[in-house]
Amino acid sequence: MPEDQSQNEQIQDDSDSEPVFWRRKDVADFFGVSLATARKIIARPGFPKPFRAGGSLGHPRYFSEEVKDFSKRIRMR
Repeated sequence: MPEDQSQNEQIQDDSDSEPVFWRRKDVADFFGVSLATARKIIARPGFPKPFRAGGSLGHPRYFSEEVKDFSKRIRMR
């Protein structure tokens, strides 16, 4: 494979990586539900606690791996 092509593929792979922090909309997209339903999921006991970017007034963000782990736990029930 030519060196230029390899570098282009690596750049594409980097741009396809998912964000570490998810917004409520990202949580909704992950579960395949509406934003209203995502709010209900987020309110469930055991859902990961949000991280607030910008201090206590910032918008809540969720660690994507914690949300995925939560998803696995609730699907096993």
